[in-house]
Amino acid sequence: MRFNAAGVYRFFNKDISSFNKISSIENSSDWPIDSLYSGLEKTKKVKDKMKTLELFLLEKLKHSKKRNSPWIFEFIGRIKEEKGNINIQDLCEEFNIDIRHVQRRFKIELGLSPKLYSRLIRIQDSKKTLSSLLVNSLTSFSYDKGFFDQSHFINEFKHFMKETPKEYLHKKFLQAKKFSFKKYKK
Repeated sequence: MRFNAAGVYRFFNKDISSFNKISSIENSSDWPIDSLYSGLEKTKKVKDKMKTLELFLLEKLKHSKKRNSPWIFEFIGRIKEEKGNINIQDLCEEFNIDIRHVQRRFKIELGLSPKLYSRLIRIQDSKKTLSSLLVNSLTSFSYDKGFFDQSHFINEFKHFMKETPKEYLHKKFLQAKKFSFKKYKK
């Protein structure tokens, strides 16, 4: 199950920035995990299990006292729309919101800064494009994706992906050949 960015915020009594990772959720009146587990055990089909989980989460959401900032999802949507290649200060001006307020709300509702979120979206988009194997030159690719230069792109990609774009692309080509995609057979 995936949550939209800032979507999980309303389910917990803590700010998302205080989470390193959720290893387990204990059964409580707040989180009746045992009843959820029992309901999941009774169903056989994956579709029914998903429906049980969905109803559980909707009930949890219905009783949440937390509310997302009214602008947060639209703000996130603009970052995604621009594939992370957007100036956060300009976006704050567009939304007529103080940047310090945006930074605080992002930390609380997403657990990270708007700048880091934007960087993640940009790398995610770059990775997706590289995976298509339709890249002729990493230099022109890096400029097309809005990076200052190829070095900036390589460093940013390596920071998040733990490998260079060239290594990533090479692995994708090997996978394409291994699985005999006609376009890459030689």
